[in-house]
Amino acid sequence: GNTVSYALSSLYLSEVQIAQGQGEAAWQLCAEARELFHAQGLPTKTAYAELQMARIRLSAGAVDEAEQLCRSALNRIAHQEAPWLQQKGWHLLGEILERRGAYTRAYRAYRQAIASLEDLRNHVRVDEYRCTFVKDKLKVYEDLAALCLHVGTPEKIAEAFTLVEAAKARVLAELLAAERHIVSKRKEPAVETLHQEWHRVREELNWLYGRLSEQPCAHRKELLREIGRRERQLKRLSHRLHALDTEYADLHLGARLSVSEVQRILAEDEAFLEYFFAKGKIGAFVLTRDALRVFTEIAEADQVASRLRHLRFVLRKFALGERYTRAHLKDIEALVGQDLRELYAALVAPLDASLEGRRLIIAPVDLLHYVPFHALHDGHQALIERQEISYCPSANVYTLCWQKARTRPKEGPVLIVGVWDEATPYVREEIAGLAAIWEGACVLAGEEATWENFHRFAPSCRLLHLASHGVFRPDNPFFSALRLKDAWLNFYDLFNLTLQAELAVLSACETGMNAIFPGDELFGLMRGFLYAGVPSLLVSLWMVNDRSTAEFMQQFYRSWKQGLSKRAAVRQAYLAMKATYAHPYYWAPFILIGAPT
Repeated sequence: GNTVSYALSSLYLSEVQIAQGQGEAAWQLCAEARELFHAQGLPTKTAYAELQMARIRLSAGAVDEAEQLCRSALNRIAHQEAPWLQQKGWHLLGEILERRGAYTRAYRAYRQAIASLEDLRNHVRVDEYRCTFVKDKLKVYEDLAALCLHVGTPEKIAEAFTLVEAAKARVLAELLAAERHIVSKRKEPAVETLHQEWHRVREELNWLYGRLSEQPCAHRKELLREIGRRERQLKRLSHRLHALDTEYADLHLGARLSVSEVQRILAEDEAFLEYFFAKGKIGAFVLTRDALRVFTEIAEADQVASRLRHLRFVLRKFALGERYTRAHLKDIEALVGQDLRELYAALVAPLDASLEGRRLIIAPVDLLHYVPFHALHDGHQALIERQEISYCPSANVYTLCWQKARTRPKEGPVLIVGVWDEATPYVREEIAGLAAIWEGACVLAGEEATWENFHRFAPSCRLLHLASHGVFRPDNPFFSALRLKDAWLNFYDLFNLTLQAELAVLSACETGMNAIFPGDELFGLMRGFLYAGVPSLLVSLWMVNDRSTAEFMQQFYRSWKQGLSKRAAVRQAYLAMKATYAHPYYWAPFILIGAPT
């Protein structure tokens, strides 16, 4: 036992040394571990050591020796139950063969690695676990997509598109397709008991959240500890409910979404723009009704990430108050303008000719989900001044939202919910203005905006508008929330609802912000509303000004009520606001996600 533990420790230490560029030292540890494992009759662990050795040799350029070691490892585990290691082995063999220029054999190896990975993934039940499971395993999709693009035939380009899709927002798409809920509808005693416990803990959390604003600083630390404990308890209960749900365990998308399936739902003047990462570069697919084009290596991922972080940093300056922003407005405008122009040059300019005159559906990747593409500037005008724009997490999710939107009633009750305080006085004005536009709407304002009333009226409404404080929790995105009068509405609450609305508008700060999990899985309020069945969402990318938000919403609803599509109405609101508020902070925070019509 000690010998095996020692050898395993050596392997783990070798990974650190490989990361630090100490290849020879790592080699010695792996070679010693291999001999110890082999002597103990442990083929799987012996193969693990050989794969480490193969990777070290590949990094050093010794391709022949790397291939020999990799094949030896795969032979050892050919009849073992070790799909996690087989996936690693086939992936590494694909890299080795691609280095040799043996592209056909590399393709087969990558495909074998993906098959092993999919087999593993289908045994992971819980939503959050499925997302984190792929954390260090997505590179095989990227590598195979890059290989297909290198071959460059129309068939391989289409295959690369499906591979990019296979690695993006998979769990979200699976749950939208199946319309599953985190709390099972089954009535077995074990599930019922957990269900009751879940609701008890949720009620305790609401009470604790309510006390948070009432407590003096001396007691807040203890209260926050209690809140953290309940939040962890609620997550554990949710995981157990998923694990008990055998239907959820079998949940997966069927056949891969094909290029032609996406093309069928695109209008003649629409373009689906999907970004992807490959070997540290950003690329993009532009899909129209009759063509698929690919643009590889349009920008360096690190440079774009740096520019985007700067843009978000500067936009947060508005949270420092009007006195600060008035004093520094020229500097802020100059910095934001430069960021928007440089992001345009990196992400849009290389694609300009293929996008011209088209309405856009943009599927970002990773940090690009935080890019306000509609506000990017070519030096003469913002992109939204040229064309309509909507967003979505992936083509799979877009297709599902598009299909769901077609079944939603275009008539029905409107629910307007508003909670305001001294920091957001214009929410009251926003609610009054919207009530005038939507005569006969159900309005839950102030004291009436309770948890009970929301749960009573929300499921049956056609349009759901929520204006209140929004909190994005990067530390725990499942508890990102919207303020009701007596509670906070979070991801888990939404996941338990079934909503009939064709549109949900979250008129609050950072309601479109998400924690980006591996596999481009977005966790935040947006995910909760999509899970609940809403095909279109209007949400914000940053902290908003409540006065300009009230004006934006009235502009949007007037245009939509006059018969424009949601996407066209959002564009009209952007342009009207831009004429009044020059700075993008005021006119550009909101984005339309999902079905654009």
